[in-house]
Amino acid sequence: MSEVFGKLIAVAIILGLCIVYFMWPDIARHHATATAGDVALTVYTREVAPGGTIDAHVRLDGGTRAAIRSIVITGAGADQRAGGDGKLWGDKITDSLDTATATVDFAIDVPPQLEPGTQLHLAIKVYYIQAHAMIGSFTRPSPTTSS
Repeated sequence: MSEVFGKLIAVAIILGLCIVYFMWPDIARHHATATAGDVALTVYTREVAPGGTIDAHVRLDGGTRAAIRSIVITGAGADQRAGGDGKLWGDKITDSLDTATATVDFAIDVPPQLEPGTQLHLAIKVYYIQAHAMIGSFTRPSPTTSS
């Protein structure tokens, strides 16, 4: 009796995992994440052929306000830029207990002359700015780069 019960539990777990995988596209898309400081890069594309595109996402967390200015992708013949919204706040910021977040979705074009099966080595630089609240004011540091 317990053997049958154990098999039913195993089938239920597998069925549950299949439902989760197919019900939420973001879970199914997520492939790899790299972080550097306050910046996280997520790559959604699992496999790509020469001439195809890689779907990616950058997230910046931190400060009272945060903004992604631009993303620069270099290497293997892929010199590209993706734009962010940049700084959308004025000269005055009201203090907040929430951590600021900025995101950008972008695509990387894979060079068509690349041999199939070759690893694509890219450098991705994220140019961003964060404002940090202080008593009575806030600091506005110079724009920052994360590689």
